[in-house]
Amino acid sequence: MLTFTFNYRRVLNLFREVKTKSPKLASDLFDRRFMLSMSNLAVATVQFQRRRYPILNDAGVQRHRHIHIDQLTHDIAVLDTAIYFNKLGVSFSEMETEKQLHAKDGFSNRKHRPDFVYTKDAKEICVEVELSLKSKDRFEANIKANFSKYDEQIWIVPDSQSKIARFLEELAPMYTNIKIIELAEVKGIV
Repeated sequence: MLTFTFNYRRVLNLFREVKTKSPKLASDLFDRRFMLSMSNLAVATVQFQRRRYPILNDAGVQRHRHIHIDQLTHDIAVLDTAIYFNKLGVSFSEMETEKQLHAKDGFSNRKHRPDFVYTKDAKEICVEVELSLKSKDRFEANIKANFSKYDEQIWIVPDSQSKIARFLEELAPMYTNIKIIELAEVKGIV
């Protein structure tokens, strides 16, 4: 059994910062993988053991959900990244989340979508937060799809020495619209 202590006050502060500027973006980023009652956000210890945990939804009704630590970490990194780009001048209202992109696709065709996209200077830019390495085929397929659809693809990686960053650097000559940013740079501005 893995015991993980997570400071929900950090999540609450991030949520409040984004929600004041863009309630829709905050909703999209926070309802993806975990439903927490905002009134119960405090320092909490959650034990992960591949089982279901009771969590209150927005109406205060208890539901059982699987909680995956990797997804929680990813969602916070995506939120940090959205704040990072906002501080660099991209309005939250200009950002379209993965959930919004899937909603546009409809339910029939579930294809890969980036974590969020925005338009700047008439260029459509996608942002991917990649904290864990996928299979090379799947990873390259995502890069290729982004290359054909977007003018620029920005990848947020754990650090420049990670396998993810090295793989992106290998593919950069073939897919010339790749830009790599370390997560530490994002957190330094946020």
